[in-house]
Amino acid sequence: MAYRSCSPGWVYGIKFWYQIRTEPRANSASITHIVETCKSELKITKDISIVSTNKVHTPALFGPIKPWLLVPDSFIKSLDDLELKYIVLHELAHLKRKDIIVNWITVVVQILHWFNPVIWYGFYRMHQDCELACDAMVLSSLDPERHKEYGHTIIRLLEMMLTPQWIPGTTRMLSQKSNIKRSIPVMLNRGL
Repeated sequence: MAYRSCSPGWVYGIKFWYQIRTEPRANSASITHIVETCKSELKITKDISIVSTNKVHTPALFGPIKPWLLVPDSFIKSLDDLELKYIVLHELAHLKRKDIIVNWITVVVQILHWFNPVIWYGFYRMHQDCELACDAMVLSSLDPERHKEYGHTIIRLLEMMLTPQWIPGTTRMLSQKSNIKRSIPVMLNRGL
């Protein structure tokens, strides 16, 4: 989660917003149906724009007020509908848990306490726990026979992921390969 830019997180977040606002919306009937199905399963009524972009390396949710689901172009082309569904479920779990708002609050606290490594480490661990909680939420919403497929989707994403990327104010399905090691016991306890 190390932040590699010299500009504050909120400045980078605004720059990122300007970059992606002109990106094309993924308006295929297939992905729109997947998102609507997942919203229904998680009882989410908020409108979500789906953006196909090369500005992110992994799927991410961006925007606390009007959320955008950012999906790399390569993922849309490479993954089947079931794998996309699992990705969308994970990102919508972040929305349901209000993780985007929490992420922006942590960015502000990190700006105020940029000199304190304990704060940075605490938020790093909090982010890891957040990912585990979303995995657990997705697994609890799936039938037990689907848990293995979800685990295979995460492994497939790891194979596709180029490099970790941190964008302030986003949630993303994968941040570091080492975090997956912490996810495996959660999945094993769920019968994977």
